[in-house]
Amino acid sequence: MAAPTNSGPADLVTLPQVAQAKEDLATRLNIPPDQIRVVEVQMMTWSDTSLGCPHPDMAYPQIPQDGLLVRLSAVGQVYNYHSGGTQGPFLCKQPGAVQKTTPVFEEDILTRPSPK
Repeated sequence: MAAPTNSGPADLVTLPQVAQAKEDLATRLNIPPDQIRVVEVQMMTWSDTSLGCPHPDMAYPQIPQDGLLVRLSAVGQVYNYHSGGTQGPFLCKQPGAVQKTTPVFEEDILTRPSPK
């Protein structure tokens, strides 16, 4: 489990991994980064080196990995980016993969309500 941090939830949005995830998604969707909304940023301890996004038929060392879950919204969809260990943020395309994760601390979760 990761050690507590002194940064509050709002500080998580300013982490470089969030900006990297937004840039990657903007490139993938061919849209400006300002059209991408941060839905959630969560500090995570992934249960293994798959970082919560395992590929079928692959085995992963069962070594906990500290990282982030970054959920972004654009063009009517939510995109999950995972990071941890030495791996920068990457788009996780595994449906339901996020349910296999564990938040580090409840207060580290940032959720913004969606506009109505």
